[in-house]
Amino acid sequence: MPFLSSEWKHERLISIDPGVMGGTPCIVGTRLTVYAVAARLRTEAPNDLQAEYPNLTVDQIEAAVAYAAAHPFAEVPGSRPWRSKRSSDAA
Repeated sequence: MPFLSSEWKHERLISIDPGVMGGTPCIVGTRLTVYAVAARLRTEAPNDLQAEYPNLTVDQIEAAVAYAAAHPFAEVPGSRPWRSKRSSDAA
């Protein structure tokens, strides 16, 4: 994956582990996804995010935003993605 090449300075701050949040990219050592950070920063200042997560560093926030920008979240599945119709529609 080009984003996680050795040339990218924040690669040690983002982790992709199938056992953590289903493999969604997270800030290392947390269950905070890069997409959650990026979404929060659309409506909040970084200081607000750091107030809620005091161990979160500016570098981690920058890494999350950079990753989310480079790899947009393609789709948010419904609560039951395996069901194409509601049970009432199946008649």
